[in-house]
Amino acid sequence: MDENHRLKSTVALTGATGFIGHELQRRLLAAGYPVRALVRPHSAHRSQLLAGIHSVDVALNDERALTAALGDVATVIYCAGAVRGVVLADFASANIDGLRHLCRVAAARPEPPHILLISSLAATRPELSDYARSKFEGEQILHSMPSLSWTILRPPAVYGPGDREMLPLFRAVPDALSNTRRIAEMTDLKFRFGKLILPDFPVPDGHTVESWLRDECQRGLRERYGDVTPAIQERLDYELGVIISMGYAGYFLIVADFVGFARQEKIATTCRGSAPGSIVTYSLGITPVDPILY
Repeated sequence: MDENHRLKSTVALTGATGFIGHELQRRLLAAGYPVRALVRPHSAHRSQLLAGIHSVDVALNDERALTAALGDVATVIYCAGAVRGVVLADFASANIDGLRHLCRVAAARPEPPHILLISSLAATRPELSDYARSKFEGEQILHSMPSLSWTILRPPAVYGPGDREMLPLFRAVPDALSNTRRIAEMTDLKFRFGKLILPDFPVPDGHTVESWLRDECQRGLRERYGDVTPAIQERLDYELGVIISMGYAGYFLIVADFVGFARQEKIATTCRGSAPGSIVTYSLGITPVDPILY
């Protein structure tokens, strides 16, 4: 098939009436794609379909109807999904079973359409929840069908205007939006770019934040390791060189002060990202993880 023709061939879209699906409708139409929305029969959200969208009533578990609905589309965007539920079965119909039926229909065509699955970042940790498990199992369906061409997109949590899932939350706290606006109107914040802005951290007389950070790290290093080997000292010197050259000495002292107070008051605290892999954060007591051992 000619590539230019394929690019502008009809795109089938499931979940078109949802928050992300509605935005996909708009973007696809603006790009010149004919869009065929596969909508559940008796859907209460048909009003979310934009002018110019061709809709087809089809249940995702009806493979005969799916075969007719897909026709000769070149691309299918699977955006249908369940996000609210208690057990795996609550999510399975849209996140697993519907996708399985659609993939079987697509694979049966002489020239299968490309499938774009809008999954979720939660699929990377299926053990965390039944929702995450359902997204993971949906992805595995595509992995198990080598005859299909597919792409998986894993967005994080997505919010914005028109999101029906967020509406109950705002209804539960009706003053949230108006108070947020009031605070914004009372705020006059002007950013100064190109300059690091941090509170002044008080240090003993005769010290700068840089020299005090180095002293505090050396003290913590001795407490943590006892015998400070040349390798451990080299690691500390390297990290301090990077931190001080970037102007972050005060920042590390501030964070260490916050964490020290939290631990003293028995307030649970931790750190994220690359911080647990730093010997500076370990020597300052910001993290209990030994970066040399682990």
